[in-house]
Amino acid sequence: MGEYTVRTKFLPPSSSARHWKKAALWEKYRLCAQYPLTVVKAGPGFGKSTTLAAFFQERGQYFWYNVDELDADPAVFFTNLFHAVRLKHPSLVEGALAALADGPGSSGDYLRALNLFINSAANLEEDAYLIVDDFHLVAANSQILELMSHLVRLLPPRLHLILATREKLGFREWASWRLKRLVLVIDEQDLMLTSGEIADFFVDQYGLAISPGEAEKAARETEGWIIALDLLGQGLTQGAELDEVLRVEAPSLELLFEYLAFEVLENQSPEVQEFLLQTAVLKNLKVDICNKLLGRQDSQEILSGLHQKGLFVFMLAPDLYRYHHLVREFLHKQGRSRYDYQQLHRRAAEICTAMQETDLAIFHLLKAEDFQGAAAVLISCGEEMLRLARFDSLHAYLKELPEAVFASYPQLYLYLGEVLRLKSMFKEALQVLHRAREIFLQRQDLLQLSHTSQRIAQVYLDTVQPVLAADYLQEALKYRDKENRWEEASILKLMAENKANQGLLDQAMALQKRAQELDRQEVYDSNIRARVLLRTGRLAEAIDLLERKLAAEQQRAMSPRAHRETVLILSLAHSLRGEVELAWAYASQGVELGRQYDSPFIVAVAHMRLGHSLQLMDPPKVEEARRAYQASLEIVDELEVARGRAEPLMGLSLLEAFFGDSNLGLHLGREALEILQLSGDQWLSGMVRIGLGINHYFLAQWEAAAQELRTAAADFASCQDDYCLLAAKLWLALVYFQSQQKERYAELLEQIFRTKLDKEAQILLKVPSLLGFRDRNMVAPLLLDASQKLKDNLLLQGLLAEHGLAGLEYHPGYTLKVQTLGNLRLWRGKEEIGSKEWQREKALELFLLLFLNRGKYLPREIIFDTLWPEDDLETAARNFKVSLNAVRKALEPDRTAQQTSFYILRSRSNYGFNPQASYVLDAEELERLIRLGDSAAHPHHQAELYREAIKLYRGDFLEDLPYLEWVADERERLRSLFLDTADKLARYLYEREENEEALKLTELLLQHDPCWEPAYLLQMKIYARTNRPFLAVKVYQRCCAVLDRELNVTPMPAIERFYQKLTSKM
Repeated sequence: MGEYTVRTKFLPPSSSARHWKKAALWEKYRLCAQYPLTVVKAGPGFGKSTTLAAFFQERGQYFWYNVDELDADPAVFFTNLFHAVRLKHPSLVEGALAALADGPGSSGDYLRALNLFINSAANLEEDAYLIVDDFHLVAANSQILELMSHLVRLLPPRLHLILATREKLGFREWASWRLKRLVLVIDEQDLMLTSGEIADFFVDQYGLAISPGEAEKAARETEGWIIALDLLGQGLTQGAELDEVLRVEAPSLELLFEYLAFEVLENQSPEVQEFLLQTAVLKNLKVDICNKLLGRQDSQEILSGLHQKGLFVFMLAPDLYRYHHLVREFLHKQGRSRYDYQQLHRRAAEICTAMQETDLAIFHLLKAEDFQGAAAVLISCGEEMLRLARFDSLHAYLKELPEAVFASYPQLYLYLGEVLRLKSMFKEALQVLHRAREIFLQRQDLLQLSHTSQRIAQVYLDTVQPVLAADYLQEALKYRDKENRWEEASILKLMAENKANQGLLDQAMALQKRAQELDRQEVYDSNIRARVLLRTGRLAEAIDLLERKLAAEQQRAMSPRAHRETVLILSLAHSLRGEVELAWAYASQGVELGRQYDSPFIVAVAHMRLGHSLQLMDPPKVEEARRAYQASLEIVDELEVARGRAEPLMGLSLLEAFFGDSNLGLHLGREALEILQLSGDQWLSGMVRIGLGINHYFLAQWEAAAQELRTAAADFASCQDDYCLLAAKLWLALVYFQSQQKERYAELLEQIFRTKLDKEAQILLKVPSLLGFRDRNMVAPLLLDASQKLKDNLLLQGLLAEHGLAGLEYHPGYTLKVQTLGNLRLWRGKEEIGSKEWQREKALELFLLLFLNRGKYLPREIIFDTLWPEDDLETAARNFKVSLNAVRKALEPDRTAQQTSFYILRSRSNYGFNPQASYVLDAEELERLIRLGDSAAHPHHQAELYREAIKLYRGDFLEDLPYLEWVADERERLRSLFLDTADKLARYLYEREENEEALKLTELLLQHDPCWEPAYLLQMKIYARTNRPFLAVKVYQRCCAVLDRELNVTPMPAIERFYQKLTSKM
């Protein structure tokens, strides 16, 4: 079945011929068919396993998986989970098991296997139940929990997951699942027996009739705890009186259990007592192991007899039993003072080793404190555990060993270092690997020294520290096994990656070629070829290769690769090309992948790539991008990977350059550059320098900007990256253009446009990209000027046409941004237009009149009548002329007298806003988002769009200009649109039981319209639903007062009816 699957783990317990039923509990179990997930949560001894097994054995199709402590490893858990299904329905997991057939390597493989299983289960024609018993034993493993969350989210309608647990489960989505009614919770209250049920239980199970008073006392003393009641029944059948048994005043149920269990144990024969107390060292009671451990042949008879009497054991198979967890703990406590448990564990370890039960052997050796023996077994199986991705199991075993054992078996340090590296615990990994290196140096064990240096270098490669990695790679190569071609190839591929990280791409490819000549297999997949293509500006080739690799990765096992994950490289490549949606999608996949791998470093890299895509969106999601970068920085700081700060700092530097404080952007970029200069990454240093140059540009610090951009250009030339080199040159040309450095500008224009720019390079001039122009209007003046200087250049003529610049002589070089919701604010590109720049209030009103009537020309007479209705024609004309000049000056302060205004056009005596001019208007964006929301197919997507729209509504349209009567209709139209949309979203949230967000939204509605009655009704319903009726009454009283004061009316009938219904129950 598999390396660590045992068929009996997939069989439900059979407690005895007797079983008990609880009608209310059975009704609860029937409800499982209505929920994707059921969680049965109760402490030990409440009958979770017994009742689940009894109920589902009488009904439909179910799959059972008994979890134990050794399963707290994704490789073990998911292999067993699929085998549990395979036992009864092989075709459901055929694809899933095939995906893991070569040995699971990563969460990506488990995720792929889960998806294959989900797809197969979608074809189920009747309900099936996947029951995982004792799930709490693996729930501390975040990787298992994350992957099980994925399963819950995508469960097909006919498949239901049931998790039995002692403890609360830490699913991130738990609150959301509860609110959305996706999970049924069955707890101790559901499993406790009432006094009437206790009386029935004693009759059904033991043929004992007890009085109602005795049943009440039993209920009071045991709190309906079935395991205590079962032991109580055992005692009563042996002649004890109920009052006598319950006379003990136990301070807790646990002590009551121990008292009752002791009484039952003492009534067993000495032979059975000895058997019970000695076999308590075993995790499971396999008949042949029990016989060998105790040197007897009658274990089957003893276990079968105990099972028939309902004493202590569950039967998993005819030759396999287990103690209830509480019973085992009790027996262990009783037995360790009578028997030498360490000796029993040593004997059990010998038996398990002989039977090739490696995990059980290690378990018993550790319990026996035979650490040398455990170390010897781990040395023999450690590499195999790494190959099978059993990182958590290996880590758990290694943590049990004292430090002195590692000194004797330093190879264990290599296993521990590898596990820590794959968990992104880089600092800890280096510590243990350096300890191993010191030992191997002292022993002059050069081959192991090579292996250790290779592992150390791998940590530095993961964290992109090529200078530190280089010496260890040389040492690994020097002391390698000269006869092992595979080992040499592996080291050469690491060296190739390291050279690529240093920007020495020719050397990287030469080393990669040597490695492939030695070994054609992909011994180490660092995506080196794709990363070389990326760092040499061949983005389309890199993307094509990576997408093919991504498809192939769906079919084979992969281990965590830190920053080298295919989706993470794809995200960066698409950001550089300005393909925003793809960049965001791949980065989002990276976040999910990192969580499933339990790899914080992958999550950190994914967040920095998310930040890149978010700041490129239209409109830019500036605050979300900032949060993504900060999340990345927090993770790398926690991991103490200083090099990991460089890219998010670069992203933040670019974010400040375009959307924030350029002085802060300079500070962030300089910090990133200091880090990169220590690590030796010339390519990323070039990107940081472009960011620094852009920040200097927006501060009009021309020489500083030029210096950074020239250095960036030199960096990219050295890396042979023509794409990023062109980005640096374009920004440098813009700096020279704006600073009137005519000779340098002319020379650079020749370099840029006299050479053939392929389609890849033209992206930088056509779409917003990570290193390009976020506002493509920024480059418009440069293109217009270049077209005059290079009149025969066909490429320039084509670019002018694409930018809508053909026939123009002048362009201001920015997009106008207009905020009308709330107080009016305007920006020329990044620079806000100050109130003093308008010179007079009528100039601002003139701009608004023309802008809000964009798309048409207004005759002078209409303008005069609107803005100067009291003035005579001559005065109005004079005021208009002065105001028009002020508008043009505010919008285009750098325009010369000889240049025609770009934004305000004139046709005879008519004036209008240029229909070709780029602008961003918040009111238009509000309407766009609402239209998209109205037409969205999925309610969740609709709600997200409505949320984005509502965020834009900072206040009523032109709220600070209430006296402009000619905007009153538009103000009321937009206000009604906002109120209707917010009301729809609030009702959706109410239906989804997302109560707190719904309450906040109703308060927002009432803030904008205190008489919006549906908001009051929703508030009342939410408070009533959440057991806060007195708050609902207060809302009603507030509603009445506001409506009476503002409109002199009473609340609408629906509010009155709800209020009457509410108060009738109080």
